[in-house]
Amino acid sequence: MPSVPTIRKIIARHPNFPIIARGTRGRSYEIDLEEAEEFIRQVQAGRIMDIERRRQALREMGLTESLRLEMEREARRNGK
Repeated sequence: MPSVPTIRKIIARHPNFPIIARGTRGRSYEIDLEEAEEFIRQVQAGRIMDIERRRQALREMGLTESLRLEMEREARRNGK
């Protein structure tokens, strides 16, 4: 497993990280450990892009922000 600072970076870069409850001012994060472990493995294997890499990939494909939002809505509707 990565270090705590690395996990914090992963959480910041991946809004879909499996958090049950965010930590705030003395309250710890609640994380689904099994899902988090699988998520981190996929990140490390390069199967999940962080926000900046995803934005860059979309720009390189010539996709606009509105098209990206429509694709994300469609993915949510399809359960992805």
